[in-house]
Amino acid sequence: MRKHLITAAFALVLGSTAFAVKPPATSGTTDPKLGYVAILSSGARELRLANEDGTGSVKLASTANHGQMTLSLGPHASGKLSYNDGGNLHLLTYEVGATGPRTVSDVVIVGTSSRGFGYHRFSPTGAHIAYVMPGTNDIYLYDIATGQSSPLLSVTGGYIGDLDFSHDGSQVIYSVTTSPDFLQVEFRAVPVAGGSPTVLPISGQYGDFRVGHQDDRIVADTMGNFDGLSKLISADGSTVTPLRNGYVPDLRCDDAVVILQMRNGDKQGTVSLLKYEIATGVTTTFSRSGNYWPDYFPDC
Repeated sequence: MRKHLITAAFALVLGSTAFAVKPPATSGTTDPKLGYVAILSSGARELRLANEDGTGSVKLASTANHGQMTLSLGPHASGKLSYNDGGNLHLLTYEVGATGPRTVSDVVIVGTSSRGFGYHRFSPTGAHIAYVMPGTNDIYLYDIATGQSSPLLSVTGGYIGDLDFSHDGSQVIYSVTTSPDFLQVEFRAVPVAGGSPTVLPISGQYGDFRVGHQDDRIVADTMGNFDGLSKLISADGSTVTPLRNGYVPDLRCDDAVVILQMRNGDKQGTVSLLKYEIATGVTTTFSRSGNYWPDYFPDC
């Protein structure tokens, strides 16, 4: 998550928490499709899993900390996800029973004094969590099996804009600013096993992004413009398809649907979560306010 998005998100929260509305809840879901962060009227945060239409919403974690919280889901079978509570990065394990998911354990795996921890992604294989250490330009890998973190790469000559794993989990794909105004980025990839990074054939005015699940296509928002177009970029960079206005996009496991945030344009500063079907252009609404940073499971 880029720096200006974190700042703007705090401003939106100040204006929207009194109007926060959760998606409709049932007794729970035994097959959750996505996760998101709900911001309550008190300013507290809740990490929730739900059906794709918002029903069956179940809380797995919460915090009274009014700082930043984002999440990243591991594969369904792993029963694991990462989330940050301010400057602390957590590994949460859950199980799904007859009444829905419930938390089994919740462990801080990286603790910092930072107010935010915006860059962390769970690998689609469930083997690693990639993260940028707050206050640095250094990418680390947390190994789920060993419970150990190790440095992967120190980026020089620009600032990291966002990161994700390749669709097969073998590489960490990240963006790096290439202009003095920080609006232009180029995409690079570094093997999880270590080695030198390579420059990918994708560059432009892109901000937050996610990598596809069928191949390494990228969905990205427009750096510096919350109301700008999100775009779908082919893995080889040859095709760029405009989608719709919105930011912090994420692809469903079949790469057919994008969920993203969109400012409602009201004086309260509320934000909707929208689902956009790439083939048809049809948009449906997941929620109209109070919910942020949605993430699809990487597998169907």
